[in-house]
Amino acid sequence: MSPEATQSRRWSLSRAVVGLGLLIILAPLFLGPGFVRAAVAASTVYDVRNYGAKGDGVTDDAVAIQRTIDQAGSNPVYLPTGTYIVKSTLSLRANLTLFGDGPASVIKMVGGTDKTRVVTGSHITNVTLRDFTVDANAASATIIGTGEQRHAIFLSGVTDSLIERVTVTQAMGDGIFLYGGSARVTVQDCKAIAGVSSNPRVGINFQGANYSLVQRNEVQGFRFGYKAEIDSTSGDSVGNRILNNHTTNVDYALALNGSSSGSRCRDYVIEGNIFETKEAKDYSVWISRTDGLAFRNNTLRGGSKGVYMPFDAHSIVIEGNDFVNNATGVDMRDYGARGPCSAVKVLSNTFRTAGKVASITDSASDVEIAYNRYPSSATLVSNPQLVTNLSVHDNVTGTGGTATTTTTTPPPPTTTTTTRPPAATTTTTTTVAPSTTTTTLRVTTTTTTAPVVPPKPATAQVSIADPTDGSLVQGKVGVRMTVTSAIAVSKVRLYVDGRLIASDYQAPYAFTWNTRSAVPGSAHTIAGRAYDASGTQIGTTAIVVSIASSTAARTLRAAASTTPEAAAAFSDLTLSSQYGEAVLALAEAGVVSGFEDGSFGGDSPVTRAQAAKMAAGTLGIADGNSTWTPFLDLDPADADLYPHKYIAALFFLGAVQGTSPDQFSQWDAVSRAQLVSIVVRALRTLAPGALAQPPAGFVSAMGDIDPSHTESMTIAEYNGLLQGCYGYGSAWDPWAPATRGEVAQILRNLTIFE
Repeated sequence: MSPEATQSRRWSLSRAVVGLGLLIILAPLFLGPGFVRAAVAASTVYDVRNYGAKGDGVTDDAVAIQRTIDQAGSNPVYLPTGTYIVKSTLSLRANLTLFGDGPASVIKMVGGTDKTRVVTGSHITNVTLRDFTVDANAASATIIGTGEQRHAIFLSGVTDSLIERVTVTQAMGDGIFLYGGSARVTVQDCKAIAGVSSNPRVGINFQGANYSLVQRNEVQGFRFGYKAEIDSTSGDSVGNRILNNHTTNVDYALALNGSSSGSRCRDYVIEGNIFETKEAKDYSVWISRTDGLAFRNNTLRGGSKGVYMPFDAHSIVIEGNDFVNNATGVDMRDYGARGPCSAVKVLSNTFRTAGKVASITDSASDVEIAYNRYPSSATLVSNPQLVTNLSVHDNVTGTGGTATTTTTTPPPPTTTTTTRPPAATTTTTTTVAPSTTTTTLRVTTTTTTAPVVPPKPATAQVSIADPTDGSLVQGKVGVRMTVTSAIAVSKVRLYVDGRLIASDYQAPYAFTWNTRSAVPGSAHTIAGRAYDASGTQIGTTAIVVSIASSTAARTLRAAASTTPEAAAAFSDLTLSSQYGEAVLALAEAGVVSGFEDGSFGGDSPVTRAQAAKMAAGTLGIADGNSTWTPFLDLDPADADLYPHKYIAALFFLGAVQGTSPDQFSQWDAVSRAQLVSIVVRALRTLAPGALAQPPAGFVSAMGDIDPSHTESMTIAEYNGLLQGCYGYGSAWDPWAPATRGEVAQILRNLTIFE
């Protein structure tokens, strides 16, 4: 039994008794189709077939499904496998969970007009849509308008809700549309697939969303993959995160555009996405009327322009991206005199085929272009004279080349002195002819032959010490990284095949990658990335390893470990289960494991000791052997020094406290509020400034709960650390014991937190 799953004898007995009782009461629920049905067995499940729905692809089931939704109260509504024809819109209500068996549970609209939406919700909270398909069937619509309002799922003013593993198709308009002040909505692991006979506008539209999360979704064939274009009736769209999504065969991957009436897109994070667009189109990503955007670690394929900022974009950071085949990487303009762009940083990107790295067509100000890699034949900056305060430095051609530094200085300069970062210790002085005019700014370029290796020379060198490049691995693989840096390293992250596996906030940087579900013989890229306190990537490296066969594995060091592997799959949980993605991701990272019977037990409470180990493991702060704490009630430590070293690591950070000065109460259940406070306090110490302070007027769904935890709960909610927690909202009890599933979700959010 792994330390993370260790229970006292009294808890094991209690768990067995409670589990047997639930099984007896709820056994009939396990007889129907669909695993997810069992996952919500703690409530009475309302099966739509019991209210007259047929699911035969012929009968109009709209009335029966609506009746089920209306009568279920706070109980979940189940759509078994089948095609449920609806000839009128389905209206959601607050506190609803609507779930199916996966893509084979289909809601299909037949008839109606181009303004008939399939599934809608208005000004409600705590809605969960999971594991079914919505077919808007645009070909059956009668056109009475513009032909773009038949959305598959339309939510207006909906808060604290989740759309997960839902497929939408054949929309005449948008696949999933968050509108009208919707807030704290998570859309994850969904697919939006356009139809050949429809007018697909936007795959996932978050026009009216605030503080929402759109992650790991796939959009195919729409005009826009992801979009927030604010209309005149909407306020600002603030704090949304667009992470690790994918587009294929779309005209444009993403667009952010505020309203001409003054509403803005503000404080967005767009990271880790793969944006594939049609190459003949004008751009891949459009940014305008936007204040505050971190556009990081994305891959752009297609589109003449990679990132197009036609006007009025400010405080934009474009960093660590891979521009694969864009003629122009970043294009800044003041189109139509609507406002120039300002405070734009283009840092540490790779431009593979660009003719121009940065194109300036009209005026702009405060632009930095640095540490990028680009083809030697490309123009680094076109029309630099149009920029007020332009800094261009430490950019490198694809084969190494020289570093070019451009600075903007007032005329008439006689000398320009450029000093390299501290590790380079090289100063170059170039004499420049006096300016002939005093009415314009003068741009001076200084070129040196000192070799520079991006990203950010003389800041961080990352290397993977173990495993080695080209090696065979299997089982629970230990990954060790070293970082040599001239500046402070805030965190190091492990990626496998582009997927974020784990983050480590303290040296030594050690990770675990569980390869149990990997195919023998398959090759995988292991990458390490280092970040500074601002969240800027300052170094990266990568190797390729292969998964060994079971025979070859006998000789591998990775297979020699005596520590039980964290299961990549559990008997009571799959990827489609509630919290399934979070649990399996943490299992792959070696943070969580299961019980001896092969189950994960997602509904089981977590003890304070278990929570300490899971949190410390996620943060990567328990690598040493320090075990001192003031707590006298801890059980003797095991061979892994559990629970002492995990509690000690968090105690040292000020993240955990005792139930009294010398008592920790390790076997007590950790409450939701306590868990959240542990995470927030730890991250505040490890990465000061990483957690944004909520703005004035931001009100947490929890409100004022008590002096010890209100601030942490508010900060966690604002920063998205509670995204995906089932039922989170004003009715969520912060003092209830945190379940293993909830802990996994919050720690997974911490892993991917920016």
